[in-house]
Amino acid sequence: MNIIIRFLVGLLLLVLFSCKNQSDNALELAQNDSIKKYVDLAANDTLPNLQRDQYNKKAFSFIDLKRNDTVVRWYLGEISRNFINVDDSINYFKVSKQHLKKAAEKKDTLNLARYYRHKAVFFKKSIIYDSALYYYNKSEKYYLRTNDENSLGIVYYKRGSLEMNINDYLGAEFRINKALKIFKKTKNFDMMFLSYILLGNISHNLKDYNQAIKFFDIAIKLAKKYNLKVPYSRAKVSLIGMALNNIGNSYREKKEYAKALYYFNKVLKEKGVCKNDPELIAYLYENMAFCYLKMNKNNPESILRKASSIFQEFNNTKENAIVNMYLSQYYNNKKDTFLALKHSNKALYLAKESKETYYYLTVLSNAGVINTAKAPQYIQEYHRINDSILFEERKARNQFYKIQLETNEIAQEKDNAIKQKWVLSSIITGVLIIVILLFVIYSQRAKQKEMRLLQKQQKANEEIYQLMFQQQSIEDEVKLKEKKRIALELHDNIMNKLASTRFNLFALSVKTDEKTIANALEHIDKIKEIENEIRDITHELNKEVFAGSYSFISLLEKLITEQNKLHNTNFELELDTKVNWDKVSSKIKMNLYRILQESLYNIIKYARATRVTINIAREEANLFMAIQDDGIGFDATQTNDGIGIKNMQERAETVSGKIILQTEPNKGTSLFVTIPI
Repeated sequence: MNIIIRFLVGLLLLVLFSCKNQSDNALELAQNDSIKKYVDLAANDTLPNLQRDQYNKKAFSFIDLKRNDTVVRWYLGEISRNFINVDDSINYFKVSKQHLKKAAEKKDTLNLARYYRHKAVFFKKSIIYDSALYYYNKSEKYYLRTNDENSLGIVYYKRGSLEMNINDYLGAEFRINKALKIFKKTKNFDMMFLSYILLGNISHNLKDYNQAIKFFDIAIKLAKKYNLKVPYSRAKVSLIGMALNNIGNSYREKKEYAKALYYFNKVLKEKGVCKNDPELIAYLYENMAFCYLKMNKNNPESILRKASSIFQEFNNTKENAIVNMYLSQYYNNKKDTFLALKHSNKALYLAKESKETYYYLTVLSNAGVINTAKAPQYIQEYHRINDSILFEERKARNQFYKIQLETNEIAQEKDNAIKQKWVLSSIITGVLIIVILLFVIYSQRAKQKEMRLLQKQQKANEEIYQLMFQQQSIEDEVKLKEKKRIALELHDNIMNKLASTRFNLFALSVKTDEKTIANALEHIDKIKEIENEIRDITHELNKEVFAGSYSFISLLEKLITEQNKLHNTNFELELDTKVNWDKVSSKIKMNLYRILQESLYNIIKYARATRVTINIAREEANLFMAIQDDGIGFDATQTNDGIGIKNMQERAETVSGKIILQTEPNKGTSLFVTIPI
């Protein structure tokens, strides 16, 4: 009875625990869904910033900060980025602090890289460029330790964009090219498009307008090929329209105003531009008005006023300042001093409001022309601001490089400290191991002494037996090698010559003319040579007969000449002049020669060939020989290798070479020999 009660209680607890786990999992999934929903809403830039900020705060409220898993760290990164985009710096610092803390606790390299990337974006938006460059540099170092190549490319792209803003065009170009290389690899065509646009802008700023046009043209082709859409949602920008406008700007700077107007008008004809991207239309009107002013053509007043109203609607004060500057130039040309001064002053006011120094300097230089009375004052202000900009840029760059240098020094010191720590730990560990080993050896020495003596005696007996066995094996091996070598010499050289002599003497049984008799007499004389060779083999088998380059080539040529004299088959020898035979060992030359001899003998005996070509060449560290005939061939799958082929293979293996035989019935035979030298 007690057992049954225990079983029922256990079953009840199991069910309750299971239900609790399911409930916890369901709650966690619901929380994650809510976080994702609010994070996505906060990232939607078509909504007002205040509403997006509220959604982002809502997403943060759902995160369980007691936990530290991948999902929590990921959402903290997304939320901190959203706070940057809506300019909520207080909440950004609050969330990013949590993001850094949790990423550091888990040594999460990817999220550390994301944290520093977002921090760089924050300082870039705050126009604190030295800090932005510093954090982009830190982010890059962490991304290099991950597999997230695409994000690394985006860091390169954003850093290059920032470097262009501070007029470090060489640094910007270097960074964008690194980004482009990654985007090509990951096939991120959207970022490839933006990279080409940025490279075009860099070239444009460096006044290399032809190169800029090339980059913009590549971007257009990319957008058309992959039907690219704008990667952000508020302004439905036409990517092709944007690139065409940039091409028009380059032609404008080249003072080719007619071409510039052609491209500006082409943008206006682009599908959906007028409807979806009014701000781009305002830029086009502004650029077209500039061309009209320079060409003294048409009336730019109406399109300038349209551009001004659009820029005002989008709160784009810097471009509105330029539009008013053009209006002041237009009225100045028409000798309407009142309106010229009015728009010049308005341009100065708007440029100052925009806090964009480049625009303010541009408008200042124009104001001096319009208002000659105040020209000295404007010129003085222009030089003051320009000098200040140059100083600040230099200061920012110096500060960045100083911070980078200090960071590298700190990192080096840290690495050195870690290395010292490891060295010290290794020494201590090593000493402890040695002490333990010495203690074990000392304690076991007495017991092992007798055993060592027995082992030494046994080992000595085994070594004696092993030496005897090895000596016997060496003797047997030497005998076998010597027998094989003598067999090869007899078969490949003497037997071939005897066979050749027999074939030619056999001709006497068929013909008895003078020529045949004279030929036979020559071969009878060669029997003496064969006797001498047999004598040489018995006395000087180890003599080097293939020393020297010239003698070996002569030997080959002599062999081929003899074959051509003795047989109707046409033998052709082709030697590669790149082969330095003096540096080829005699062993290789001897085996190569014997393989050739054996192969020619087989061709004469079996192939019925009319033409045989022999090619010997060198390629890198290998020597190649190809012997090809147009004879009757044979079926290699149905034929057992004879002793001749086996001998050739053995000779090749002796010098670490390989032989490949290719043949088919009625298609000739090819023999390929490869020997490493």
